[in-house]
Amino acid sequence: MGDSVNIRQLLELAAVHMGMTPDQLMQLVRSGQLSRMLSPEQQAQLTGLLHHPEKAEAFLSDPEVKNAVRKWQDGQ
Repeated sequence: MGDSVNIRQLLELAAVHMGMTPDQLMQLVRSGQLSRMLSPEQQAQLTGLLHHPEKAEAFLSDPEVKNAVRKWQDGQ
């Protein structure tokens, strides 16, 4: 799985978890507003996933995460 796929999937999963669309989440990221919505621990976790593709791959390989992504993609 390429890095761009990992980032896209993480963005989609995070957006669903936060109750917004991936586009809305990306706007928050680009504007710098996302950091105000996350705790320092959440910021560190997200930074780790974004800067280390192997961590993102491991995260996306988790069966619970795969199931959540599948449900979101199916519109559930």
